Amino acid sequence: MSHMRPAPTRQPSLWGEADATRRPYPDAAASSLDADSVGVASPGVMGALTDTGTTIDNPKSGGRITVLESWRDNGGARVSFDRRYPAATGKAAPHYHLDFEQTFEVIAGHGKLEIEGAERSLGPGDKVEIPLETAHHDLFNDGPAERTGRVTLEPVPRFVEMYATTWFDAYSRGETNDQDEMSLLQILVIAQAWTAKASPPARRAGSSGRRCR
Repeated sequence: MSHMRPAPTRQPSLWGEADATRRPYPDAAASSLDADSVGVASPGVMGALTDTGTTIDNPKSGGRITVLESWRDNGGARVSFDRRYPAATGKAAPHYHLDFEQTFEVIAGHGKLEIEGAERSLGPGDKVEIPLETAHHDLFNDGPAERTGRVTLEPVPRFVEMYATTWFDAYSRGETNDQDEMSLLQILVIAQAWTAKASPPARRAGSSGRRCR
């Protein structure tokens, strides 16, 4: 059953509503840094990392991502990848999404996730769908041995393309944090960049919007 609602037209998929208290990362302040200063990759530049069948190894942690289905093969309907989690990795900041849903499935080993503050333990074959606007921690590994999980996001708005491309690039160079995730600063800058791209240009005061001849 779909929980999908129309995506906001002036907000990025991860950033949230205009009310700052309702942001998907409520404890974070917007950054004034630009995308280049924190290494936000362009999907056009790093697109090969998101091709179906691509395997990305993290040289620092030993983690691995294998792209099972790229959004470029299905018109942006979904992206799905397997992720090998080294011990004690994968715990990102709590957040929620406004215009795409996530599904997590454990393929090997055991993992955990949190939904609305409640922690759940998952074993092989267990699958959890995260509806829109549901606060959660992504699947993570808090144990001493590696685990493998499958992550699916659907649909794939432009923000997710930017996020995935930047994360995969950092992952391939071992430049993720100790959880094999991007820093919150990078996430905020991607959201800020997407807001700028998605929002129409501001109209000058007193302008009717008509063209003068």
